[in-house]
Amino acid sequence: MKSINVSDLMGGILFDIQKERERQEILLIQGKFPWSCSNLKVSDVKKLAVLGEEFGEAAKEAAQIEEQYDRLKTNEGRQDAAPYDKAGVEKVLKLNIQYKKGLLREELIQVAAVCVAWCEALDTQLDDRSDFPAEEQASLSSNLADIYTPTSRDFQGCTCKPYLGPGSRPGDKELDRNCKVHK
Repeated sequence: MKSINVSDLMGGILFDIQKERERQEILLIQGKFPWSCSNLKVSDVKKLAVLGEEFGEAAKEAAQIEEQYDRLKTNEGRQDAAPYDKAGVEKVLKLNIQYKKGLLREELIQVAAVCVAWCEALDTQLDDRSDFPAEEQASLSSNLADIYTPTSRDFQGCTCKPYLGPGSRPGDKELDRNCKVHK
């Protein structure tokens, strides 16, 4: 099995997510969408519906890939087909699987871009304290530290390594004792 170096792949994936986010905003400007998930005035429930729709499209592609694998297994066990027929069908199924995986990747990039747009709105809302009087803004900042989940911008300059061990989740870090961010 081929080993995957996460750092080699992540840059391209994140680039594709950024391009999809930009495409979504262009489509919004062109009037293809009434709003974007980055819109502060759209409810989280409506944003969840958009995310659910995108997730459903990814699930559909994944199910179709599974169906193609099942057809491939069935074809391998066929005794009634001529060898060239079997080989031709197998080649077509394998090509179709590759094509479908490309479509699945596109859908997953769209799912991620919708999540990014939604996070943009949430980050803006978390950073906006203009509704509070000046004296409350300082205490709100200290109280937010108790409930606010750190984002990637909170870890700029972090020397900790990603932790990819058992039970790890995206964003888990193996703490570096000399890290200035996590002291």
